[in-house]
Amino acid sequence: MDIVPVGVPTSTNPIPADFDAVTRIGSPMAPDLEVISSLQTELIIGASSLQDSLDKALQGMNLQAAYLPTDSFEDLKLSFKVLGTYFGKEEKMNEVLKNIIEKEQELAKLAQGKELPSVMLVIGTSDDFMVMNDKSYLGSLVQQLGANNIAKSVLKTESTYSAINLEEIVVADPDMIFVLASGDHGANEDKFKQEVAKNSAWTQLSAYKNDKIYMLDYSIFGVTSITNVDTALTTIADYFLE
Repeated sequence: MDIVPVGVPTSTNPIPADFDAVTRIGSPMAPDLEVISSLQTELIIGASSLQDSLDKALQGMNLQAAYLPTDSFEDLKLSFKVLGTYFGKEEKMNEVLKNIIEKEQELAKLAQGKELPSVMLVIGTSDDFMVMNDKSYLGSLVQQLGANNIAKSVLKTESTYSAINLEEIVVADPDMIFVLASGDHGANEDKFKQEVAKNSAWTQLSAYKNDKIYMLDYSIFGVTSITNVDTALTTIADYFLE
């Protein structure tokens, strides 16, 4: 929307190239207050999930703060609409949202009448690999496209991220597995291969036997991004409809 902030956090997650020259203000959860003050900041915009941490960090500063939901596909569209309205960029906002809705409709038509696969979503952390349900960003994309995420339908997980229980997963036997792994976040593709190699239960899965375990790009699927959402939706749909 051609809005350039005076400061952005330091992050292992990808930041738009347009912001490369923008001053870094430190951690998203504990920003550097001196830097924020020096930039003559008038408004802090953060994720709803960080509100408690940021409120504590900003205590005593006379600053407006707005916290937006960023966890899911629907959150992404809502937050983009809020920002577009607040900054008076409705024309650009509506153009972008229209394109996204048209992409959703296009992919829905392609999937119409087709049997979509059952899917398991896995994310790697510094400690372990975990299963993701529909509350995650990737999970919300899968749900939007109409596929069956076994974390919700079979495993009945309540938390966005849950420990892997291979006995239950073998019973659920997903057709397809998407793995979200990034070395910057403590787990990469090699670490996942090691995880598979040390437990033969993985080899019992249809997804393994049919070579339908896919590694996803963290920069596209690991963070909600209005710039990448078209690519994210199209990529997942291509896997489903191949």
